[in-house]
Amino acid sequence: MHSKDLAKKQASRSSLSKILEIVPYARGFHFCNANGNSTGVTATGLVDFAEKLKNVDISSIDFHFRRGDFQKWVRAVLGDFELADKITRINENLCGQDLRTELLEIVNSRIVHLKTFHSNVPLR
Repeated sequence: MHSKDLAKKQASRSSLSKILEIVPYARGFHFCNANGNSTGVTATGLVDFAEKLKNVDISSIDFHFRRGDFQKWVRAVLGDFELADKITRINENLCGQDLRTELLEIVNSRIVHLKTFHSNVPLR
């Protein structure tokens, strides 16, 4: 493998593993209710985000989804443009438990992909 190809694989592997990193609390995703008040729930990484989505009040999920907050955070803080695009493509008419289920499916699928890719990409 040429050194250029190796460097490209290392960069790709590095950028994908960064998506799974824990971020400082201040840069975490702070869930709010429909009034914009904090729920007291904050996700500090993609895996934590998936966990928090399971139990956070459904009205918070609806609120943030309508505003595009999830994809903004995923793109700007985690640097995962692919996941942000997938979230953007969720049917805008979904709400409640159906929306939670769809979000969890997309986010958990992405986590599995990232973990699998990160551990299976040979450097040589």
